[in-house]
Amino acid sequence: MALDYKSIAKKHKEEYGTAKSHLRIYKQLYSDKTHFIYELVQNADDNKSRHLELQLGENELFVWNDGCQFSEKDVRSICSIGLSNKDLTQIGNFGIGFKAVYAYTDLPEIYSGDERFRIRNFKEPEGIDDIAPRIRRQVNKGRAVFRLPFKDSLRQEDIDYLKNRLCNLEKRALLFLRHLKKIQWRNTHDAQMGSYSCHRHPHDKIQDASEIELMASMNSKNQLSETFLVFRKEVQPPQDVIDELLQQAEDEEEWQRIQRSAKKQQPVEVAFKLRDGQITAMNSCVLFAYLPTEKETHLRFLIQGRYQT
Repeated sequence: MALDYKSIAKKHKEEYGTAKSHLRIYKQLYSDKTHFIYELVQNADDNKSRHLELQLGENELFVWNDGCQFSEKDVRSICSIGLSNKDLTQIGNFGIGFKAVYAYTDLPEIYSGDERFRIRNFKEPEGIDDIAPRIRRQVNKGRAVFRLPFKDSLRQEDIDYLKNRLCNLEKRALLFLRHLKKIQWRNTHDAQMGSYSCHRHPHDKIQDASEIELMASMNSKNQLSETFLVFRKEVQPPQDVIDELLQQAEDEEEWQRIQRSAKKQQPVEVAFKLRDGQITAMNSCVLFAYLPTEKETHLRFLIQGRYQT
């Protein structure tokens, strides 16, 4: 049974007001308007998705993944300002990252399990009664669906930029993810399509190491693949870091969430590029916090950890 969206909307109106000041901060955080694509990628991985698909239409972006269905906490979090139900072992959060979609839409729609709602004014869920057949088919397969109807004010150059972003996603974004194996995209208006995928297997000679191959295709033509040798070690977060995070917690719920996950082991990973089976130095290596950041490391290999960037 779906949640009582009206009561959630009423509470959020009282708690956040217009929320315009909060959203100005989100716009400053994301100078690249298409950054929300990576937010959808990381949340799909957090929800244990193996497959993510994005379909660009003339007036919308249609997205689905095959991860866990929305819980009550997910609904409340995605409609909130600054609230997350993720712990320290997860990549992102619905509370902040999802707000990046408002660069392209004013009224995102979410369908998952029994939950079918749109979000008005950034924070107010509203139930949806009439579900399009294509959406119902995906939901009946257990998938989470996001429909992002474009703003009326969106410029053609913004849509063209989104088209270009889908064609040129960073395939290395899959390198350190834990669950997501494939991202497919389609531009239904221009009849273009492509995919990004990764295949990983334990190294046959080196303990605690994996070989990961990253591949991309466009219009059924395979592009140049990359292979990496990845070392992984799980470590305990330093107590001084946990103490600092606890001091920064904004409420009791966040404090408890940090405390619960403070003792969980978290991975640190190093990836060396392979060419003909041999390690080769790389140029322009950025820091990864599961996904690539814009922080240049000046190393000749890639390093990943649960950084607060």
